[in-house]
Formats: sequence, structure tokens, C-alpha cells
Amino acid sequence: MSDKNINSNGVSLNTESKVDPGSFVLSCKDLTKEFKAPSFNFKSKKVEALKGVEFKIPKGSVCGLLGPNGSGKSTLLKICLGLIRQTQGDVSFFNTQNYNNVKNRIGFVPEKPEYPERFTAFQILNFFSKFSTEAKSRVNYVLDLVGLEKNQNRAFGGFSKGMKQRLAIGKALLLDPDFLILDEPLSGLDPDGREALIQVIESYAKLENKSVLLSSHLLEDVQRICNYLLVLKDGELVFKGSPFSVMESERYVLRFKEKNGRMKEVVSDAKELLSLLKHNIDDQELKLFSIQPDRQPLSELYFNFMNNKSNTSKRAHENHL
Repeated sequence: MSDKNINSNGVSLNTESKVDPGSFVLSCKDLTKEFKAPSFNFKSKKVEALKGVEFKIPKGSVCGLLGPNGSGKSTLLKICLGLIRQTQGDVSFFNTQNYNNVKNRIGFVPEKPEYPERFTAFQILNFFSKFSTEAKSRVNYVLDLVGLEKNQNRAFGGFSKGMKQRLAIGKALLLDPDFLILDEPLSGLDPDGREALIQVIESYAKLENKSVLLSSHLLEDVQRICNYLLVLKDGELVFKGSPFSVMESERYVLRFKEKNGRMKEVVSDAKELLSLLKHNIDDQELKLFSIQPDRQPLSELYFNFMNNKSNTSKRAHENHL
């Protein structure tokens, strides 16, 4: 999760500062979706995939969409992108329900992107750029942004899954969208591929007025990237908002760098924090490397929601936006 900390140069960092809580890139109100499912007696029955889902994603946020298989994540994304119609409820992007008016401000990356295998990365992006003068001028920039400039003349069929995902993100970024939606982009990638893709997402998210919605099962990666959460269970939204309020503790983790280069980690409560920092100023052997709140792991928070732990659920609903 992004948070406020201090880097090795003593500079204060806060990636949440770009979030605008008064402006929203995506809003859903009373969103419900019913499907007709066949039964053994040949009579169709209604299945509710989404049950009155409501939320607003603040502008500038990196929002993680979590939930087990069958929770309604894919249905939600398809409705938002106009691929299927909701049974009832409203969807608004940038405060308008007319998707066609804002679709060029939205980039979407599917879970399994497919392009002609013989086409190179450059040819694929160049093809899609022909629909816009602005996109035409961004091809080389986008190749560099997603880390494919050295592989731009390599055929898509020879790409690893991670490279295919980065190319799909590149295609989505051609029109310089304000809101990037990614469906399970990190699934099935090896550690190197995941790290490369995370860096691409983080680079985009740091740009001015950019927002991200990331659907994923990988809690560790969501905790690292996201500063806002939506958690679905059985078609219902069980949490929405910043997770920090339910993950915070009154303790801090301080990391110091010794002269020999080794890292030393100290856990302190708020009362001891100032004393430790003052001691560090006088200590020539240790240099403060970082300071962060000691937070409950996202995995613990997530499984509390899935298992209906009452205390966590109560705290979550008290703190949602």
C-alpha cells in the first residue's frame, strides 16, 4: 500500500497526496445484475451476480478490486465497460452516464490480450495509433514507458505473458487515458514479470490526474500498489474506501542502515518514536532509512471479510467512503 514514509535521503514521500476525494472517476449506484440460469427441471431461475453495489472511486487513486471467484468482479467490469447491461442501477465515468462521451479517457487491459502472432510490438501499436493523430505521436513514448523499446521489432507470438501484458497496457495508453482499468494483469506471471508490470503500473499512476482500477487475486501486490479498495463477496460490496483506517496500529517500523550496509529494523510505539529519532540524530553509526506505520497485512484483513469476522466488518463499514 502506498503510505507516507521517509526515504534514505530524508525526503518525505506520500503517494496518496494526488488523490482528490471530492472528484470521482467511476461511480456506481444500486448496481444489480441478474442472470437466468437453467435448472434441473428445465425452468430458468434468477441468479444475482451483483446486489445493489454502490461506490465512488476518487480521482488520482489506485483502486484494488478484490474478491474470490464468483464474487462478481468480472460482471462489474463488463457492466462498467458497456459489454453487458445491468438489470438496474447507474454507472458514471467522470460524472457522466454517457460512456461514449468519455470512452477515449478510459483505457482497458483484458486478462488475456491477443494480437496477430506475426505482428511486432511496434506494428501492433502503430496499427492502433492510426485512429488518432495524438496516438500516432505516442507510439515510441509508450514503448519506452512499458519497457518494450528494445523488443519493439519482436513478434507478438514470441512474447512472454508478462511482455504481452505490457504491450496490452501500451495499447491502452496510446490515447493517454485518464483512467486505466486492468483485469487480472499480474495473474500467472513469474516474479520478474510481475515486478516489471508493477513498475509500469506505478509509473502510470504517478502521472498527474491519472487513476487506476486493478482487479487481482494477488493480495501482496495490491497491498503494494493500491491506496483504495473495493472488496466483493457473493455479489455484495463488503468494503469500500481506504484500507489504512482498518489496517493501522499505533506502532511504527523504523529501518536503520548501519555503516557496514546492513539494515536494522526497530518497532516502536508513538511514545518512543521521538526518542528514537532524536537518538538517531546523535548516533553516527546508524542512518534512518525509512519509517512506516506497522500495519495489519492486507491478507488478514481480506480473509476477515471473507470469513465474516464481525469486528473487522464493523470497522470497515464505519470507515468506508
